[in-house]
Amino acid sequence: MRNLAAGVLAVVVLASATGCSGGDDKAAGGKDTRPTSTFPTPDSATIQGRLLAVGGPAPGDPRPMKRGTVTLTGADGSRIQGQVDADGRFAIGVSPGTYRISARSKDYQGGAADCLPAKQPGPLDKGTTTTVDVVCSLK
Repeated sequence: MRNLAAGVLAVVVLASATGCSGGDDKAAGGKDTRPTSTFPTPDSATIQGRLLAVGGPAPGDPRPMKRGTVTLTGADGSRIQGQVDADGRFAIGVSPGTYRISARSKDYQGGAADCLPAKQPGPLDKGTTTTVDVVCSLK
């Protein structure tokens, strides 16, 4: 029962974080604005974190990027993407394996440059959650 409660909590948190409100998620132009994050299952791993802008004018403290797409690239070249929320947070359910994580935001070099973590995560195991912050280094 303990694992079930944790799984339900993870789904509720992810549903909240990814904007699953049950309402209409279409922008004025009819474009679907829902995030592409996936929900974890008992057989999946989860990678979560924040997309942060670091640097710029002193003191250069980390600030959440409110817009951005996080990309996980598997060893086989497959890609899974998820959107960050208004606090720069993301959570993506994936099959266990090794992934390279990167992100882009229109607020960082017009979306033309990758933001990267300080260190790429190691292999993601079934039923685990790995936290990785992705950084856009401002000058």
